[in-house]
Amino acid sequence: MRWAMNDKLIGMYVLMMWSYNYPYAARTWRLKDWSAYLEGLRALGYNLVQIWPFVDAIPVPMTPSDREHLATLRQVIDVAHDLGMTVYIGSCANTMANDKAAGYDFESRPYFTVQKRIDPTDRNAVAELMAARRELLDGLAEADGFWVIDSDPGGYPGSSPSAFADLFTEYRRMLDTLRPGIRLYYWMWAGWTDAPRFDPEWRDTPQACWREALARIVGLNPEPWGVMACWPGHFTVIDELGQGHRTLYFAYNTIEHEPDFPFTNCNPVSIQSAFDQVPPDRFPVGVMGNAQSHCLQMPHTCFFRHFAAGGGREDIDLAGFADDVLPGHGAGLSAAWMALGGEDCTALENAAAELATHPPAAGGKYIGLYLGQPDRLVDDLAAQIKLKIAILKLRDRLAGDACFAAELQEMVKALAAWAQRHGYTDRFRGPFRTLIRPVLEQVATQARDGGRLRQAMDRCDARDVNGVFTELLDSLKGLQLN
Repeated sequence: MRWAMNDKLIGMYVLMMWSYNYPYAARTWRLKDWSAYLEGLRALGYNLVQIWPFVDAIPVPMTPSDREHLATLRQVIDVAHDLGMTVYIGSCANTMANDKAAGYDFESRPYFTVQKRIDPTDRNAVAELMAARRELLDGLAEADGFWVIDSDPGGYPGSSPSAFADLFTEYRRMLDTLRPGIRLYYWMWAGWTDAPRFDPEWRDTPQACWREALARIVGLNPEPWGVMACWPGHFTVIDELGQGHRTLYFAYNTIEHEPDFPFTNCNPVSIQSAFDQVPPDRFPVGVMGNAQSHCLQMPHTCFFRHFAAGGGREDIDLAGFADDVLPGHGAGLSAAWMALGGEDCTALENAAAELATHPPAAGGKYIGLYLGQPDRLVDDLAAQIKLKIAILKLRDRLAGDACFAAELQEMVKALAAWAQRHGYTDRFRGPFRTLIRPVLEQVATQARDGGRLRQAMDRCDARDVNGVFTELLDSLKGLQLN
């Protein structure tokens, strides 16, 4: 059975923006992987999965790999429904594949290379967009909801938020030709503006672009529809316009930032803070988180479900959860996760030693969250612990006046080994960036040829996208110290 739409939803967003290695990037998953992951989510208590099917970057006519991908997603929707889960899919508002898209297979296609934006006031362009969306979504009509985000990517020079709202209602008409009753969601994000912002001043205060778009949508009333709100400013606008009853809280970047360097996070305080800033009565539809490298974020997936259900920090049972991932090894597994969330080298070294004693183990009821791969889980944790120890030791060495060549070499070796495993090559932010960025700045300052390293860091700050991490790692490998 499906969960009724008026039940409180607790969801996970599966993003397919970034192309890197299996099983870390969802774009590489096959049906068995999806099935395992959804079974793990459902066992933990999630009842909603949201998917970006990436139709924004799929050409018409489709390549064979695109047809295979959409056929798999059709089965994924069935699997989720059989588990009693609600399924949302969606797209950006005005982006579609350009003439370069057919030159890539689905798994390797770089989004920002192959997409173009159309003018929402150009009736012919909108008709072409909706025809392409209709063709690509034909097999996914059993999805329960469809979201449209207002930016990042999205927007068009000189276009008004009302034009976005009008385009939003075109999606209603298109969806009704697929299957009437699909709930249409306005995903409020940075806003339909020429220059989207993400700073706290913008996020925390009501913006005119959100108000204009939502007011226009309210007037058009494309039922059934709802709103996904991410920031305090969104909720203020929603309340002003009397649309609180439609609201799902999308706590974006809470479980994992995006884009981010693949690395396991374990910080219950950061998860709790997302729930502290928005009381439950302001999101009656439910709440949803997101991840980029889903299998790596098991601790935060657990914490998010715990706080969404009203739990507190004092009653988190990470060891119990871990024991249902690797039965008999819950204490060691949870200790490894907690050590990764801290900066205690002794705790990290102890966790590494404990992991080394783990024999191959059968997974428990939550192992689907690691796609049913307990051995990979243990190996991945060991590699991340080794990298974090190396970063902390290099940081400590840089704090003194002694030569740090040996520590830098060890850190670069560990970073390269982990990067080769997951294959992520692009820009990143989040907790791993917060950890490593100050260390790299000191290295760049003290190295004889630190300019290339600093240039790579500047590219990341400038929101350059593809290849940024590869450039950073290459610059570290070739660094010459004073």
